[in-house]
Amino acid sequence: MKKFIVCFIFVQAVLKVSAVTLPNMTSVQAFAKIDTAVLNVRHYVKELDVRISRLKDLQRHASTIEERYDICRQLMDCYENYRSDSTFYYIDYCERIAVEAGREDWLLSLSLYRINIFLQLNMLPVAKDELDKIDEHELNHSQLMEYYVWYHTFYVQMQKHIQALDVTRQEEYEQKAQFYLNKVYTEATLDDASCKYLLMNLYLEQGKIPEMIAYYERKLDNWESMSEREVAEHAGVIYDLYYLTGNEGQMYAWLSFAVDHAFLHFMRDYGPRLVTRLIEEGDINRAYRYISFLLVQVARYPDYRNLDVLPNQLEDIFKMSKEADLKAIQDSHRRFWGAVVIAVVFAVFSLVTVLLVYKLAKQRRLLTKRHEQLRTSQESLKQQMEETRRAANLLEQANRQKEAYIGQIFLLCNKNITKVEDLRLTIYRLLKVGKSNEALTLTQKKDALWANELKEMEDTFDETFLAIYPNFVQDFNGLLREEERYSVSGSSLNTELRIYALVWLGINNSQRIANLLHLSPKTVYNARLKVRGKALPSDEDFPARVWHLNRSDDETPLFY
Repeated sequence: MKKFIVCFIFVQAVLKVSAVTLPNMTSVQAFAKIDTAVLNVRHYVKELDVRISRLKDLQRHASTIEERYDICRQLMDCYENYRSDSTFYYIDYCERIAVEAGREDWLLSLSLYRINIFLQLNMLPVAKDELDKIDEHELNHSQLMEYYVWYHTFYVQMQKHIQALDVTRQEEYEQKAQFYLNKVYTEATLDDASCKYLLMNLYLEQGKIPEMIAYYERKLDNWESMSEREVAEHAGVIYDLYYLTGNEGQMYAWLSFAVDHAFLHFMRDYGPRLVTRLIEEGDINRAYRYISFLLVQVARYPDYRNLDVLPNQLEDIFKMSKEADLKAIQDSHRRFWGAVVIAVVFAVFSLVTVLLVYKLAKQRRLLTKRHEQLRTSQESLKQQMEETRRAANLLEQANRQKEAYIGQIFLLCNKNITKVEDLRLTIYRLLKVGKSNEALTLTQKKDALWANELKEMEDTFDETFLAIYPNFVQDFNGLLREEERYSVSGSSLNTELRIYALVWLGINNSQRIANLLHLSPKTVYNARLKVRGKALPSDEDFPARVWHLNRSDDETPLFY
């Protein structure tokens, strides 16, 4: 008796941990079951309506907040593949219950649920706003994994939709999608239901697919207690896993299981890949029938993930159908070739006439084409001449401007020489009459002696540089963050812009810049450091980025 009890307990333990097993099934049997379900789709919709009505009745008689919340969540799952407006209504209703109950964890779960719906509807900006509102530090582990998955999904969808994609940030989207994928790979486990599709690739790389299959088969031991959505997702994952292992018998068995217990949910998520398989096998009629069914479902609930795939699949079916029709036409031609030969004999004289007319028309078309090419060449030559004339005018203006700059520099140098000579004579006279102290005092007043000349030199440099490069300040601001940009009016530069104007001219040595601007090296260093702190991030050195302003990117910076 004791041995019998031990044996009984052992058998019960084995049955408890063992996974549900299904008999193998062929693709013919599985697709035949789907065909029947598609024809009887009204039955499934009616069942769903009955279930929704039953849940609403239960909700009216619910006695506790927890019971009301649980029923409301079930209604959300029912409407998710049915009507998006009703889904949002019950999300809002659940949030009111959560607020009434003071359950912050419910509110966080509902926010994540809402984000998933936004992603399904391709409402990417709204989904991003909702994600940004969530504080990940308030999430438990399961919610945090779901948060990572929706962020990954958002950045993947941003790369797929051209109308939502900022092409200048494509690399950023790819990096962020990979960042959240790595987060899932690092922290998620099989118990995190939202991560199952991403973990599939990881487990495939690690050779742990059998472990994943066993886990989800054990989960479906209690499929009666799950919602149709959960059954469809778990059965779909097992379907994919067996596809990866090449076990078609079990793959189609789980496909049949999903059709039996969660047809509408399963077809919404896995219908497009079934259509792809049918197209590969050449079953055009069945593929077209499934696409028609899926398009009707998309009209009920606009899942944009399927809208991305179904039009391409429909185009593939049309191409295959067109090829089949073409092949039939070719077969018909071969069967009636004898009749064509007889007809050709009677059509020889007409054919000769057609050929002559065709040659004449061809010559006329060729003459017209050559005439059009000649006219186009004349227009192009006229444009080139106009561009050459414009370039010559610009070159002449540049030469005149250079002559003006040479004269201006000559006058400035002559003026400075005259001032130096006047200063020399003044000091000479003071020394000659024995006023050495006054001469010494005069030479010590550096600021009084050179302030005006230094200001005049800076004004001349600013005016000359901005005349050569009038858009320098605007282009330089393009390298800085928006809030750090300079606002300079008139034809003058501040000290920081003047330093980087010299950098643009190829003078990158801080000591040399300090000498030219009569500043201390430390002042120049601090000014350059301050500006680099305002710059937008880039892999290229900031002086090189300044040097490339208004120059070709393939030129090598020349600093001295």
